[in-house]
Amino acid sequence: MTPRAKQIASGAAGAAIGVGVQLYLMKVRYPQASYGKVPVFMLRHDWWRVTEWAALLIFTAPVLWTAAQIWRRRAFAVDAGVGVLLGALGYLVLWIMVGRLDEVRIFLPMSLAVLPLTVEMAMERVSHFGEPDWQ
Repeated sequence: MTPRAKQIASGAAGAAIGVGVQLYLMKVRYPQASYGKVPVFMLRHDWWRVTEWAALLIFTAPVLWTAAQIWRRRAFAVDAGVGVLLGALGYLVLWIMVGRLDEVRIFLPMSLAVLPLTVEMAMERVSHFGEPDWQ
């Protein structure tokens, strides 16, 4: 199997897992979940709800850490993981604007998709443990 085919297979598997988790959460685990009588644009509704912002920050901490590591290292090379991370950050902005912040299941598929890049960054960070920090 060529490296390109491996990347395609890995990306397809990640996408399938994300779609599967999302469908399971929507159709099996929480079929009754609804927003009720709240506006479509949720930012104004959620703005002063500190506990909801805390839930959002706790859940998205690994993705935000990964984005900070990529930014810090200037590792913007053409890589599928970085592309998925950029998509996840865009999705995060959409979630903040139109989703309930305490509904972390909204972002779960994107977190799973970014997970390989997060692990790669963490392993790289640990491999340099004891050395001077990146410049």
